[in-house]
Amino acid sequence: MKGFIFLQSTSMLKPHNIAYCSVFGAAAMLLPVIFHVFHLGSVFMPMYLPLVTLAFFVGPVPATLTAFLLPLVSGAMTGMPPFYPPIAFIMSIELATMCGIIALVRKALPEINELIILIPVLFLGRCIGIGLIYLTAVFMKLPATFVAGASLFSGWPGIVLMIAAIPAIIRISRLVGHSNVRTNSNDMRDQDKQTTAEYFDSIASKWDSWEDMESLKLQFDRGLKRFGLRPDEHVLDIGCGTGNLTAAILCQLSQTGRITAVDISGRMIEIAQTKVKDSRIHWVCDSIEHMTIYENVFDRVICYSVWPHLMNSGIVARLIQSMLKPGGKLHIWHLKSREAINKTHARASEAISNHLLAPACQTAALLEKTGFIVEETIDDDSGYLISARKV
Repeated sequence: MKGFIFLQSTSMLKPHNIAYCSVFGAAAMLLPVIFHVFHLGSVFMPMYLPLVTLAFFVGPVPATLTAFLLPLVSGAMTGMPPFYPPIAFIMSIELATMCGIIALVRKALPEINELIILIPVLFLGRCIGIGLIYLTAVFMKLPATFVAGASLFSGWPGIVLMIAAIPAIIRISRLVGHSNVRTNSNDMRDQDKQTTAEYFDSIASKWDSWEDMESLKLQFDRGLKRFGLRPDEHVLDIGCGTGNLTAAILCQLSQTGRITAVDISGRMIEIAQTKVKDSRIHWVCDSIEHMTIYENVFDRVICYSVWPHLMNSGIVARLIQSMLKPGGKLHIWHLKSREAINKTHARASEAISNHLLAPACQTAALLEKTGFIVEETIDDDSGYLISARKV
């Protein structure tokens, strides 16, 4: 238990958490000063906007701690919010509760619409805040109903502002690369790839133990039969991992068939090579973006359980399109539902917590823009599949 608490507390020290907490924390200190110059602080609750927004970008621990501490720090430094009456403490409790709930729900349900989380949590937070103000007024022998009612009505513009502004801020952050604190996106992508590779290296030895290998083989065989895999094809297996799909493909190829199996994890490739030994396989430990020499080479490309981990799906789609022969097939394939995959990633290591699988309709639209004809899509409890053909 102590180890768990330690690991949770050290999540505050992750670079992206420090960056987000610093940026939004500074905004939470500055905005109240600006709003109070125009006597609008109690109306628009300017400290709430950046701190509630922060909860959509970081985990529950940094979101809750930052939201709890900022009103106290601001009160000590600027006198806003005041400690007497104890508005600073009331805001700390209200904000910490709201931000903690938002971050927890966001982590558990990463694809849920922001407003579905935001609106009920804002109302819950207001109820908590108004309740604490009422109790404080009773303790201080003030007209409690009047004080709580005045606070309730004065805060509604702030609620409306947050409902309007926070989803817009989140959408803008996605457009600029999911992070408005990154200054060099290419360097960050390289760093993300390295972090991803290190994560899969660390779990490579456990990977096969998490699967029912006999059931997995049967599912692979049924899927490959459905795809219409021919014995003489040259297949690109992207994200081959420990070689389970590679082995299943190999069983359906003739002596003239070939497989190029690529994975970013060197340890995964090492394990795959010890399991599947055949001269028809060419193993590549690299990122798919670096494989530009393979033009019009492959009859079929299979991306099994890897699409969310590819850093730029638009670039990858164009690259795969160039790698395929005319009429070649692409399959983006998962044996679990999109919801289950995204929940697993969100709860896993921070290295892949934001590697989310988009709805099949979105991915299909991306492929069509790239020059594919989408022939089949599945996105339900049975799994996820997009099969497309190069024109």
